[in-house]
Amino acid sequence: FVPPVVLTELKIFNQPVKIGTAIKQSIDIAHEIRLKYRQNVFSIEFAALSFANSAKNQYMYMMEGFDGDWIRAGTANSATYTNLDPGKYTFKVKGSNSNGIWNENATSIEVIIEPPYWKTWWFRLCLITILVVISAYSIKFYWNRVRLRNELLFEKRKARELHEIEAMKLRFFTNISHEIRTPLTLILGPLNQVLDGNTISETVREKLQLVKHSADQLLKLINQLLDFRKLEAEKYTIRYDKADILFFVRSVTESFQSMASEKDVQLTFDADREHLVTWFDTDKLQKVLNNLLSNAIKYTDAPGRVKVSFAGEDHPDNGSENTSFCRITVQDSGKGIPEKNIGKIFEQFERGANTPDSSGTGIGLFITREFVKLMGGEIDLESAEGQGTTFTVRLPLLSDADVNIETRIDENPDKNIVTEDDRKIILIAEDNPDVREYVASCFRSEYKVLEAGNGKEGFDSAVKYIPDIILSDLLMPETGGDVFCKKIKKDERTSHIPFILLTAVTSKESEREALKAGADDYITKPFDVGILKMKVDNLLSLRNALREKYKNDLLLQPSSVTLVSPDEKFLKKAVDIIEKHMDDPDFDIERFASEICVSRMQLYRKVEALTSMTVKEFIRNIRIKRAAQLLEQNKVSVSEVIYQVGFRDFAYFRKCFREQYGMSPSEYAAKFK
Repeated sequence: FVPPVVLTELKIFNQPVKIGTAIKQSIDIAHEIRLKYRQNVFSIEFAALSFANSAKNQYMYMMEGFDGDWIRAGTANSATYTNLDPGKYTFKVKGSNSNGIWNENATSIEVIIEPPYWKTWWFRLCLITILVVISAYSIKFYWNRVRLRNELLFEKRKARELHEIEAMKLRFFTNISHEIRTPLTLILGPLNQVLDGNTISETVREKLQLVKHSADQLLKLINQLLDFRKLEAEKYTIRYDKADILFFVRSVTESFQSMASEKDVQLTFDADREHLVTWFDTDKLQKVLNNLLSNAIKYTDAPGRVKVSFAGEDHPDNGSENTSFCRITVQDSGKGIPEKNIGKIFEQFERGANTPDSSGTGIGLFITREFVKLMGGEIDLESAEGQGTTFTVRLPLLSDADVNIETRIDENPDKNIVTEDDRKIILIAEDNPDVREYVASCFRSEYKVLEAGNGKEGFDSAVKYIPDIILSDLLMPETGGDVFCKKIKKDERTSHIPFILLTAVTSKESEREALKAGADDYITKPFDVGILKMKVDNLLSLRNALREKYKNDLLLQPSSVTLVSPDEKFLKKAVDIIEKHMDDPDFDIERFASEICVSRMQLYRKVEALTSMTVKEFIRNIRIKRAAQLLEQNKVSVSEVIYQVGFRDFAYFRKCFREQYGMSPSEYAAKFK
């Protein structure tokens, strides 16, 4: 009997498989086995249908697609496979009876190993789709970036070109403004003289008053444009004066009484105290108050009122009575500002919607806000349409310790001095007001201008402020230009100042006498303004060159110079005082000024004019060079030298020495061993 072979059981991981999982029906009649990728250890059991001595039935099997040939299993009736790759296979098995007669018709079943999801066609299709989408978006993103970058470069180039055009326009208007100020000054001078006289009728006076008002308005607009230009160029710096700020605010307010009376507007001032002395920038605060008051009166209809209030504020940290801020409030009963415009009122060239018929440039409040910020303060606005407007300015009250000496001018400032930046100071002494105003107008755009009516006033002003150059008439009442020049050149405090005489006297003898008095130049009237400016610039350039000579040569060895001029005598005296206190680390600017018999401000201006150094730098320069002299001798250690020249901190001394000599003190001393 040739027995047939049947499949009897399927096991996965040595566990019998239920019908409906890997096989859909009983294995003896099933056509396929479907296994998942991870079901990689399975066994198939089989049996030959020969029951006579069945224990000796033999078997052979093979897995087509995996086994290369038939595998003889002997009497074992199962086949086990592990780690088959995904794919289709055919399992075949043949059997024999106990007499060794084989059935050549093998029993077979198809075995399918399903691949993992990452090897399926749908997964690969999805992956390809995702890669295509990502690539498409990446390419699109890249080109968008390129396009945006090109657009940004284009916009930057366009913005730069627009900025250059705007800057060119602004420079043009600034230059025009400078040119307009000169003839405008010459218009206002004679006009004021005519109005001050009694030779004109009331009708003519009224017309001239209108001309004067228009000229003043034009001058105000030009000054605003120049202020705006300086703010744009960031050339403004704070220059502090010590004065009664309450008195200052009251004085500025009272100067608007006539303007308020003309419009039938009641202008009042209220304060919570009598005096309040502090440091503040008088020029910038005056411009802030002028702008706020002129706007308040201009936009208030008659009968109206404008109230200026001044109050101190307690320090917010400790709640003490020590005032650390002052509050200046300008309140009017005018038209008010619409709510939609309040946020834009401080912007450049922005004007309120209620002012279509009023003159203005739209930069006044912008300048006001910037000046308040420069002074470390704040400005707030409250307004309602038809109910008036209130501007509140809060400014810090500064003590002497809060203000650096380089930013101070003087504790009793002269109103003639311009303090908005660090320009050089020019003093003009001329008894004729028109000529003085004309000459001053030629230099105001480039210099701080001091004015004097005669030589005596000029000398007092020169000693007080130490100008960089002096222009003076020759023939003046009380003290003439030649005497004025002699006094300037003989005084140690002012001997370094270049002096130019402007005069209508054309004789050679007068010119010789003027030059003998010490004048640096002699210019006859009428003169060319351009040539005068060039001569002023040349003299200042020569003074700068001389200043560098003093700095580099005269101070090279603190005690080994021969001095002859008043300037050199002043420097010798200064050096002697520093040497006297060479080992005193507490020697400061106050004691220095006291011993050299000048004010602190005069000392600062004089030393800066002669050496281009501050007083502190000048003292340090002498001490460092004395240290170098001691180190050259190699007789004392570096630490001993430090205390002999008045330093306390070795690290600071080493830093200063390296800045001046380019090497450490030890390296310098080693050069001379």
